[in-house]
Amino acid sequence: MKGLEETKRRPDLLGSRGAAVAENRRGHSSGAGLALEERQRDFLAGRARRDSDGRGVQNGAAPRCTFDKAVREFMGSRRAMRCSPKTVKFYEHRIGALRRTLAAVGAPAEPCGWTPGDLRRVFQHLSEVARTRHGRPLSAATIHATFRATRTLLRFLTTEGLLPSNSLVGVAPPRTPEPLAHALTADEARRLLRAPNRRSWYGLRDAALLGVALDCGLRLSELTGLRDEDVCWEDTTVRVVSGKAGRERLVPVGRRARRLLGQWVRRRGDTPGGLVFPTRQGGRLAHRQIQRMVKRCAALAGLDPRRAHPHALRHSFATLYLRNGGDVESLRRCLGHRTHAMTARYVALQTADLVEAHAAVSPVDRLEEGR
Repeated sequence: MKGLEETKRRPDLLGSRGAAVAENRRGHSSGAGLALEERQRDFLAGRARRDSDGRGVQNGAAPRCTFDKAVREFMGSRRAMRCSPKTVKFYEHRIGALRRTLAAVGAPAEPCGWTPGDLRRVFQHLSEVARTRHGRPLSAATIHATFRATRTLLRFLTTEGLLPSNSLVGVAPPRTPEPLAHALTADEARRLLRAPNRRSWYGLRDAALLGVALDCGLRLSELTGLRDEDVCWEDTTVRVVSGKAGRERLVPVGRRARRLLGQWVRRRGDTPGGLVFPTRQGGRLAHRQIQRMVKRCAALAGLDPRRAHPHALRHSFATLYLRNGGDVESLRRCLGHRTHAMTARYVALQTADLVEAHAAVSPVDRLEEGR
């Protein structure tokens, strides 16, 4: 009897399954009945307390892992993998959002105490309650980004033995719609390219920058980081160093964009930093400066300002490249994507293309023609 009373008072002596049974019996006897996830949380919290004095480690359990330690180990691994500064900042922001949301929903702060239900409440809170600093609901892309960062974090902690199991397993990712990429038509791109005043120093620089962006599909960071030694005039290519893991690629430059670029380089002269598109003082252009420039040129060209942003130039390059007969594989290499799945986001056909393609192969129209 004494041994039985001891197991009732200390269900951890029975192991995880016995603890759950003992807790369930106590719940039924009191008429309350604890939920499965609450019992799991109590058990994990008890194990974490035992691990803190080293006893749990002797039995093969994972050592106690605080949130700060988890983030420190994880971010150190990202830097050791030579992730780009942009990727590191992405994880810092999204994991910071995870931490704030855990506190908002009353979930445990330490990863060893998380349950699938805790994480479901986190993403439900992000979807239904959380707001941006401007008071708008979070976008589906932002919520999914937090999910991806959480998934990567927990996979790392589990693989490294800092957590006994991954509590995100079985939690469905938030749904994200696949919006069509905004792209300029050939006429809109032509009007945008003609908008800058090429007689001025700034206008010629902006025209050359727009020409290279529309003709090569470079990312904004790749445009601002382009240097004189990266331009190979003999091979009519530019060497691009991607901010993503520092990968290099050669991208061809067309005749008209190359002529614009040559005019600009002659007008600009030598610069101390060797940047192709510098500021007037020779420094690197800020992303915000290019964004304002693109919107200003779009307004001069009479274009919709909502479609006028630097990344739309990359979308436009991909769309026009395919419309003009380019193939997906060469487009992938120009864009610097490692897989075709990433390139597919830029090649969604517009409605006009679908109508034209359908008119050419319409099954019923063909039946009528065969009469």
